[in-house]
Amino acid sequence: MDINAQFMSKKMSPSIPIRENMLILDPQTKNVGISGGETTTWDIPTAGGANGSYIDMNSSYLELTYLPKAGTDDKRVRLPTGGVHSLFDTIDVESSNFVVEHTDNWARLHQVLADVNDKDTDRMGVPATATGLAGERVATFTQDGSTKLVADGSVKSVLPSRKGQTIESNTETNAIRFCIPIPSQQMNTGSHLPIWAISKLRYSIKFVEALNGVVGDEADGTGFTIDEPRLHLCYLEMSNKSRDVISSKAGLSRSHPLWETHKANTVANVGSQSFRFPSHKSSVKTLMATFHDPSASGSGTADVDAVSRCKNGLKSFQFRLNGTYYPQNEVLCDKGGVQGLLELQRAFHKVKGNSGQISTDNWNSADTKKAGSTFVIATNTETNTGRSNASFAGTSTLQEAPLLLCKFEAATGTELSTKVGPAEALLYVQYDSANTIKDGVWRVDA
Repeated sequence: MDINAQFMSKKMSPSIPIRENMLILDPQTKNVGISGGETTTWDIPTAGGANGSYIDMNSSYLELTYLPKAGTDDKRVRLPTGGVHSLFDTIDVESSNFVVEHTDNWARLHQVLADVNDKDTDRMGVPATATGLAGERVATFTQDGSTKLVADGSVKSVLPSRKGQTIESNTETNAIRFCIPIPSQQMNTGSHLPIWAISKLRYSIKFVEALNGVVGDEADGTGFTIDEPRLHLCYLEMSNKSRDVISSKAGLSRSHPLWETHKANTVANVGSQSFRFPSHKSSVKTLMATFHDPSASGSGTADVDAVSRCKNGLKSFQFRLNGTYYPQNEVLCDKGGVQGLLELQRAFHKVKGNSGQISTDNWNSADTKKAGSTFVIATNTETNTGRSNASFAGTSTLQEAPLLLCKFEAATGTELSTKVGPAEALLYVQYDSANTIKDGVWRVDA
């Protein structure tokens, strides 16, 4: 008997020889002068051309340069509240023309989840909801005070405020280079992506419209451009035998929750309104809704932020799925909104924890355009069962789409802060997805 065997831990997994290859990938589309509303696409090297078996998503990231534009050189502009994530409108992932992910309204969804999950001193993202969606910018140029960027090119981690970062005029020296986790729900659900098993994989980002990606301090923001967006992908190269060992243990099938977004509109001066979630899924976990002043989108007015939310005069709400009401009683939003805020905490299993950056003060804020309001309502269909973390333990909506029932405080005008007006409603659905990779194609069922 080998004497070393007596000292070998039987619980230790065998070490697998791995070589790391960092690939810097430019987009297939143009890589300079990308304007708001345009789409940038990358064809990710896969089984046929990738020098590796897996992509380590924990070590991969997106790099880009943000150039805000002001109308005149002596004016100041800044990023919207959500930081660099405010620049992303839609994230798409395709595998051999099959839709793997289509996340619409990324900027607003990211801001909601960041508000719910993050503390003011920890904006790096919390994976409790969806890793990558609550991710904040990793690094940016330093600032001298609060007005202009230091031009020495130094980089350090920062804690962005809700107001974003002020940038002096629109010169090249004031461009900010960001390195952030790759924005995607699907690409970030696991630590290692089995790229060897996928034939074709395409990743796309559609940027927000020009005025939605910049906030002017003096009503002078005119848009932004993006230069040199690059994916830094960490490929792990190993032998086929090692790869097969990992695949036999981990498999090529997994399930995890995803978010999708739908749009609706409130009607001014109508007290009772309902909103249908056009979502038919096998397992719905969480339903969420926000209201937005339409005049905060595409505006060049001073301090107007496109990710702003508003309460819109909501008095009470209740969700209905398959004839069952969630929760059983109407949730009141008056008297400080404590019931509504507590239901939000229940939806994210945080009654005994904290509510992130949301407080009764900013949840009830009358601000509708300057991103001062954190208003959001939500419910979880499995709050009382203790099964929310189990795959496909949610409520089926295959037969009947969910419904949001609202009672508003009617008005004679369009006072969105205290009365119901013609606001845009965003309806969010968190559901379980089943992912399989077979014959080189990544398919998703829900």
